[in-house]
Amino acid sequence: MKVLVTGGTGFIASWIRKELSERGHQVLVLDHQDRRQHLARNEEFFLGDVRDATAVTEAAAHVDGIIHLAAVLGTQETISNPRPSAETNILGSLNVFEAGAQYNLPVVYAGVGNHWMRQHGTGCYTITKSAAEDLARMYNLYRPGGRITIVRPVNAYGPGQSIATPYGCVDPNTPVLCADLTWRPISTLREGDEVVGIDETVLTGQQRKLRRSVVTGSWATRKHAVRIRFDDGRSVTCSLDHPWLASSPSGQIRQWTEARKLRTGDRVVWATSRTWEAGDTRSHGYVSGLLDGEGHVGGHGVVFTQNPGSVLDEYLHILKEFEFDPQVRMKENGRATMDVWVSGLTSRLRLLGEFQPVRLLTKASKLWEDVAPNGGRATIVEIEELGETDLWDIETTSHTYIANGFASHNSSKVRKIMPALTCRALTGADIEVYGDGTQISDCVYVADVARVFVTALEHTVVHGSTELPVEVGPMASVTVNDIARLVAEYAAEVTAREPVGIKHLPMRPGEVPNAVVSSDTSTLQQIGMTAADFVPLEEGIRRTVDYYATQWLPGYLEQGRPFSGGGVVPGTVSITIKPADHVLSAEAVARAVRRNPFGRA
Repeated sequence: MKVLVTGGTGFIASWIRKELSERGHQVLVLDHQDRRQHLARNEEFFLGDVRDATAVTEAAAHVDGIIHLAAVLGTQETISNPRPSAETNILGSLNVFEAGAQYNLPVVYAGVGNHWMRQHGTGCYTITKSAAEDLARMYNLYRPGGRITIVRPVNAYGPGQSIATPYGCVDPNTPVLCADLTWRPISTLREGDEVVGIDETVLTGQQRKLRRSVVTGSWATRKHAVRIRFDDGRSVTCSLDHPWLASSPSGQIRQWTEARKLRTGDRVVWATSRTWEAGDTRSHGYVSGLLDGEGHVGGHGVVFTQNPGSVLDEYLHILKEFEFDPQVRMKENGRATMDVWVSGLTSRLRLLGEFQPVRLLTKASKLWEDVAPNGGRATIVEIEELGETDLWDIETTSHTYIANGFASHNSSKVRKIMPALTCRALTGADIEVYGDGTQISDCVYVADVARVFVTALEHTVVHGSTELPVEVGPMASVTVNDIARLVAEYAAEVTAREPVGIKHLPMRPGEVPNAVVSSDTSTLQQIGMTAADFVPLEEGIRRTVDYYATQWLPGYLEQGRPFSGGGVVPGTVSITIKPADHVLSAEAVARAVRRNPFGRA
């Protein structure tokens, strides 16, 4: 059987593809980013987006079954910016279900493992995934060819899961562009503040656009840092792992690149060519009043309309004094009325941000939201090592912000529980737990998740869809504190250190106290499986910690990135993270290699 796997280059998908191949099935991967380099030789790749019905239908025409995994993840990120998850998780799933019905294909849909949350308050991820489950049931009941089995895995974990490293940060005084078009030092930003972000990812051939973004976290830290100086006179100070949107001197591809990988001659993308301050002089008040009285914003600039005379002359004089380059045009109304245009993204944003016309600022989003900045690229002329430096980090819903004019990434990727806990424990940093840690958060080893998905597909081919969703989880439930303790204990054994501590942080938007993420494992009987055969949590954590100890930690240390941590999270008690010596004994490394399920050093 040839199987289409949507979102096929992700963590769970990689294990499902392996399971499919081991059972003799062929694999066709559909993904919206060209990641075919991650595929095995016998796997095929189809570049496309599940939001594109034509692409999904074309891919479905070449297979005998579908495992649908593509989705937009996230908790607080999807609350402030729900549209991407709605478009992908609902409309994308609808496209997959429609293609499956059209070709009479068996489909296995990755439902929401935290289904409990739907009745207890949640974010857009659970809402949209649950809505797609309802659509799947509709297809099964009323559409000819509807054969969709829902599989609900709880937190899948194991070797190979991506790391959302919460370490990238910049100098506390770095100016960040806010949604009101003012610049504020990053250390003054707090949860709920709105900033200007830029698309983290884009489809092939599309441009990154500016987006309104909400700060979801802000804290101090201290880390090894560098100062990057550019040919336009600007500079940024950041940690070695802070990502910037950059390209090589000869390359046209712009991608997020950690500061440690940047070299002189590389070019970093800017969204604005300069920063500015809101002024309070007579000239600022004069222009602000004029714009609020006779100005308007359009798709191409800020326009001030006035008859020739002293008022128009004074307006033009002030603009030129402040280094604007206005364009003057006569209105086509049969009179001498003149329009004064300030165009160019940086100039029009600076005009509103520096002079702060109250009425026009309410409409300023027309000038930048959903707009490609088409900014230039500044060339790096010097990179200076600074050693340990006080820095500041924020999280935003777009995963990005504009730092001193440059397109900057932050640490707000979706953080999966096991790599987040494991990597901190291995580097000697205290494990961070959101909330009091008593919430139930069951975890299931990813190889078992893959077996369930493939078995469910094979079952659907023969018997049709299951009556109930197939829930994938362990036999017994555990709390987040239980998981954190197991990770800390085994990471200590691997690194020959004392176990790190566990620090509790405030819960983030979309997280519910006393939440229960668990599964009804009796539903596995529908496809002839039982959770009794799954990898026990203790063994799964051992395999996972061993993997990161051998595959991730050595490279982390070799790159000169000791984690010193520390600082204060606003609204919490002071958090002290003890420094790590980052020395793995030869015995510890050898032990980890022996236990590594992949057998790789």
